[in-house]
Amino acid sequence: MPFAIRAGDIDTRLDDLPIGEFQQIAKRHNMSWFDLWNTPAQEPDAFYELVELAVRHGGGTLPQRPATVADTLALISDCLQIVDDDLPKVWEDGNPQEADQTTA
Repeated sequence: MPFAIRAGDIDTRLDDLPIGEFQQIAKRHNMSWFDLWNTPAQEPDAFYELVELAVRHGGGTLPQRPATVADTLALISDCLQIVDDDLPKVWEDGNPQEADQTTA
């Protein structure tokens, strides 16, 4: 499931973040880059670093670092967005639709 980080009024897809910096965040938190991509809110400090990276890469307003569990949950709720999978309009669920067929 693709995710984006919302910082202010700007959404930055995790898929668009630089892989090297993404891997560094994961490594600092003893995660694989895929686990971080797949479950970005699993580790609160790693999630905040993803928000920082999204702001550096895509712009937006960096929220304050959370100090409590309630603040952390609010940050996740405010910043973590589920996004479309970016498939072309003539595709649905990863399959080409009839209008896109090139053979009989």
